[in-house]
Amino acid sequence: MARTAVIESFEQKIEKAQMDVVKTKQKYDAAVTKLVHVWHSETEDRFCCANTYC
Repeated sequence: MARTAVIESFEQKIEKAQMDVVKTKQKYDAAVTKLVHVWHSETEDRFCCANTYC
């Protein structure tokens, strides 16, 4: 029974870590998107982000 509890605890930690990775990736993607928009607006290139107008 104790072994099962340890395994469940590890599984919960893994699931939390996976969720943290997803959240961090979303924040990273948002930051990169924002930088791309800033860069394009500064270079006066109005077509960016898969040929959509910024």
